[in-house]
Amino acid sequence: MKPADFSKKLMPKIKNDIIYTVVATILFVCATLLTKRLALAPTHWLYIVLYTLPLLVLLAQQAKKAINDKTKEPINRHWVLLISCTAIFFSGFIINSEPHFSDAVIMMLIYSFGEIITNATLAIVKNPLRGKRSHSSVLTERNGTTDKIKPEQLQVGDIITVKRGETVPTDGCIKEGSSVFCSVTDRSVTHTLKSGDSVYAGYLNKGEKVKIEVCREFSDSSTAIIIDATSNSEWPKTVELAKTISKYLLILALPFALLEAVVIPLMAQWFILAFPRWFYRALLFTAIATTDTIAFSLPIATAGTFARLLRNDIVINRYRLFEKLVKIRSLVFDANLLPETTITRDDVKNMRRSGIKHITMMSSGSAEETKATAKELGIRDYHPELQPDDKIGLIKRLYHRKHKHTYLAAIGNGIDDRRLLQGVNIRIAMTQPDNSTAIESNDVAILDGKFASVSTAIKASKKVNRINIFNLVIAVTSKVILLGLAFLGLAPAWALAAADIAILLITSLNALRTI
Repeated sequence: MKPADFSKKLMPKIKNDIIYTVVATILFVCATLLTKRLALAPTHWLYIVLYTLPLLVLLAQQAKKAINDKTKEPINRHWVLLISCTAIFFSGFIINSEPHFSDAVIMMLIYSFGEIITNATLAIVKNPLRGKRSHSSVLTERNGTTDKIKPEQLQVGDIITVKRGETVPTDGCIKEGSSVFCSVTDRSVTHTLKSGDSVYAGYLNKGEKVKIEVCREFSDSSTAIIIDATSNSEWPKTVELAKTISKYLLILALPFALLEAVVIPLMAQWFILAFPRWFYRALLFTAIATTDTIAFSLPIATAGTFARLLRNDIVINRYRLFEKLVKIRSLVFDANLLPETTITRDDVKNMRRSGIKHITMMSSGSAEETKATAKELGIRDYHPELQPDDKIGLIKRLYHRKHKHTYLAAIGNGIDDRRLLQGVNIRIAMTQPDNSTAIESNDVAILDGKFASVSTAIKASKKVNRINIFNLVIAVTSKVILLGLAFLGLAPAWALAAADIAILLITSLNALRTI
């Protein structure tokens, strides 16, 4: 799902889950209170009916998810969870079996609550520009007529009206009026803009009504480029590994469940006595294996890091870049950037502390000027009086000199030096929010013009990688332990389900440290 689809697709699903879960919870509480009030035995028909009602609600919820599941996994987890919990409920009718009517309902309720919380968390962190998109329609003047149209229909030259509290739908220039606007990436940063000033998509108007001339269509705006930066983006390899482990764990669990349900009772002295107990354990084992608690927290950490960097005016164009940024050991930049950017000696030191061992400065200026600048910044490797072809040759030599498992990054403006940046592993552009071409065509875009943002991005990448690895180890270890307890019948159903979700919530909270 694209981050831009947050309000249209994901939130209604979460709201539907909340409705199903709340209704089922009310029915379950009523069933529990009535059965205790009336002192009903678990085998009484009214006891069974009372617990059947919340179960039907939860089964309808899972069935709807199973039907709408578009993932291409070999086994639909929703169907497996639905079938296993239904079987747990009705296993109480087997001869010599203990009733488990409430167990099935409790398990499904716990998983429903856990899924709501984690889905809502993931939805929030995957939509770092939530609330910055424009309203559904915007007042537009075109060819002498005024009408409300969708932001997607805006054309260059249209005059739009943006009132107080509304967001700017696309990049433009203020035609009439003046106002105070909040930054596209950080609401704490404000800009006072007047007629003739540029204004960017996502800016929030905190002042008076203004009229803006559209300079760029909605799909080409800077905010649209930033929001779509991670659309259909590949997740880091750690996340993909977690998804693979989760998938094959379920596939491998099913034969073990069959073994427990059929083979082990056949080996017992009395099959009719052993079968109900082992069949229940097999169903419980299957339900625990079905829940995808291993891979869930890793996307939260990854998307949270993207959101955090975006608030610091750093745009990462692909999630998988987080694993590549930590491998940067060499960095080259052109001294021509320095008049338009901010760099200090401390920035260079911080880049070295972040893992960049070799920093090279290229310059077309004189030897004396270049040497003085390099000395001021604490850069030992500098190359003056270089022509464009000389710079390309230098970058090629730096690329071949680096270790094969490390990366070379280059910093430029992302437009004039695009040819120069082609020969490196990581392209970093020092640009402005309105330069959508530079944002889209480079791996990293720094919108505040600060070299300090390079070390910020690398440190954030290291942190998210550590958190993902830690969460993966904890989640896999915990899942294996819970499966073992379920297989041996050493813990009740509600305790296993609660522990499973507890681990999910703990890893999710750990992942939120990236925000």
